[in-house]
Amino acid sequence: METVESPGGAGPGGTGDADPSGQAWNFDDRPRETPKAGAGPGRGPRRLPGTHVARVALIFGLATPAVAVLGALGAHREVLSSFVGFRMFLISLPLALVGFLFALFARIRARGDRDPSARRKALVATLLGVVTIASVAGLALPAVGFPIINDITTDVDDPPLFVHALTLEANAGRDMSYPEGFAEQQRSAYPTLATVRIAKASVDTFVLARETLSALRDTRVVDEDRRTGRIEAVSISGVFRFKDDVVVRVRETEGGSMIDMRSKYRDGRGDMGVNARRIEDFFALLH
Repeated sequence: METVESPGGAGPGGTGDADPSGQAWNFDDRPRETPKAGAGPGRGPRRLPGTHVARVALIFGLATPAVAVLGALGAHREVLSSFVGFRMFLISLPLALVGFLFALFARIRARGDRDPSARRKALVATLLGVVTIASVAGLALPAVGFPIINDITTDVDDPPLFVHALTLEANAGRDMSYPEGFAEQQRSAYPTLATVRIAKASVDTFVLARETLSALRDTRVVDEDRRTGRIEAVSISGVFRFKDDVVVRVRETEGGSMIDMRSKYRDGRGDMGVNARRIEDFFALLH
């Protein structure tokens, strides 16, 4: 068969086989369309369903537990302040929820045999999200139901006063008086907290109170005044190293002595019941 040249081009030995109109000619004189830009062998691989979403979900899945761990570890090692570390730990919860939703969407997009790689990434992201959500929620849920107050005492009408705590740099500019608005909330939440009376002389009770306060977990006595019956301490939480100021007051009464205690959270508005629990532990050990 003979080769047919286009009016504006060369034959088989020429430089092209297209006429000025842009159409190519085959041996049967039938025009064929020129391939469009971006099509053909030079075009990149087609992105499978769920690939991009799965990648985003995996990033969230890896980042959220890292933020939680860094917050807790940084606060515990005192590289970060207790409040900053705790906020980092809490913020990982909404991040984990977002990542979990991305992972679910990616699994839907990559269902069946569409994209096994995306499905695996989405599964890993889902598991990481569940672990992070469970860990953070496990710490936060116990706080539900407690009043948003951070200063607890056995005597809301005449609470023990801080003296040494006022001299600490951490409390500079801080109001260390017992807030009047807390009294009613405390009575409602912790009705059993009250002054304890002991049939011992105040001198002996003071010694007993000091020993008991020193025996509390993560609590260190920092100041005392036998004349006024005041004992002050600082209590530090285990993970985030939150510091609470504690004061015990021993007073002589007819036939014995009476003990009051006060525990105040330095950071945040609520204490998740920690201060009341500390006071209960103190009196449980005292007896």
